[in-house]
Amino acid sequence: MSSKPWWTVISASELYALRARLDRVVIDSFGPSLDAEREDLVQHALLVLIRNKERVLPDDDGLFRYARRVLHRAVLDCMRSHRRVTDYDRLASAEIPPKQPEPPNLMDRDEKIQKIRDIFCELCDLDRLVLWSFVVDGQSINTIANQLDVNWHQVAQIIEQGLQTFRQHLSD
Repeated sequence: MSSKPWWTVISASELYALRARLDRVVIDSFGPSLDAEREDLVQHALLVLIRNKERVLPDDDGLFRYARRVLHRAVLDCMRSHRRVTDYDRLASAEIPPKQPEPPNLMDRDEKIQKIRDIFCELCDLDRLVLWSFVVDGQSINTIANQLDVNWHQVAQIIEQGLQTFRQHLSD
């Protein structure tokens, strides 16, 4: 690996290969349903990658993983937007049935989600960032430590304590 930042040494052919790889991800994962938006979604992922260039490490295919994660979120947002439009059209042309009460298991699920949010919000900023990076983004302890410029032991301890906090509160 070069000692220079990745964005100063990456070639146009490498960027083109990354773009093609992201394009294949959309096609393979979501099929032809997003053909009209595919180019825009891939472009968005690359722009976010470049805007956040200092936070992205090029190790272990980090550029692709970061851009793929951004792309995945953008695709889901796009699909939700399409679904909302489709649902609205369907509702506008159909009779709306009376609202049924939620089954008890859905209410339990919503309560658990709210409890998780509350616990997460009670954590300090560093703990939230570390836990989010580890659990949601799937980053390794070493990657998180490098990005935050802290010792990996501290990151491991934050993760262990944070998960223990969740276990304790959720088992009540």
